[in-house]
Formats: sequence, C-alpha cells, structure tokens
Amino acid sequence: MKNTLLLFAFVSMLGLGACDNKPKTSTTTKTTTTSTNSATGTGAPSVAAANGTTAAPAATPPANGNAVPATAAPQERTAGQALDDTVVTTRVKAAIAGDKSLPVTDIHVETVKGVVQLSGFVNSQAAITRAGEIAKGVQGVQSVKNDLRLR
Repeated sequence: MKNTLLLFAFVSMLGLGACDNKPKTSTTTKTTTTSTNSATGTGAPSVAAANGTTAAPAATPPANGNAVPATAAPQERTAGQALDDTVVTTRVKAAIAGDKSLPVTDIHVETVKGVVQLSGFVNSQAAITRAGEIAKGVQGVQSVKNDLRLR
C-alpha cells in the first residue's frame, strides 16, 4: 500500500512539474551601447542584458554603407506597469462615478502605459467632453483617447 501511495505521489509530482504556466513576459533590463561590436566588427549597437551577456544586434548594416532601418520589437508591459495602469483605471472610474451627470455603467475605461482610453455610449456631447476632462485630471494619466460615442 505504501509503495502504491509513493508511486502515485511521484507520478503526480511529475505531472505537475510538466505544467509550465509561467507568463511569457520578460523583465530583463537591457542597455544599448554604441561602440564597436566585437561580435560583428561593426559600429552597430550591441545589447547588454542585466546579467552581463552581450547579444549581437538584430540587423547589421549592409556592406554598401546604406543604413538599414531598425525595426523595434514591441515592448511588453512589465508587472509594475500593469499594476500602475490598473491603479490609473480605478482612479479614472472612481472620478467618473463621482460625477452624477455621467452614466458610469456605460463608460468603459482601459489604460495602457498611462494612456487612458474611454469608450462606450453617452447621451450628449457635453458628457463626452466632461468624461475626457475628468480623466485628464486624474493622477498618473499621460494622455486620454476619448472614443465615447453618442447614442
């Protein structure tokens, strides 16, 4: 009986160990230096990770000297940014809820990197303008994209 129980526990642990539910976001800090890159022998910037390793650049200039336009990889939000955005969203929703002239249940608020987007339907142009003004006055708001529409 003990052997069966131990075998079951071992198999269960193997099964749980195979589950990898970690988010695929990276919080590695990168710095770019503009010096001669030893990996390519060019003046292309090299990227140094926080652990001190250096990676070759994504693209090197062609031999004819014409520059290749760099394509920036989309930057992912860190956990801290997501938390900050959640706080900003909550503050904006609370501020809108504090204005009794606005239909708080019909106004949706989303925040990405401090940029607040308002969407939904309201009864007047004045309500669209007022909601935008309230959102702009909230601490942590970088800018407001007001996509509110009239019913």
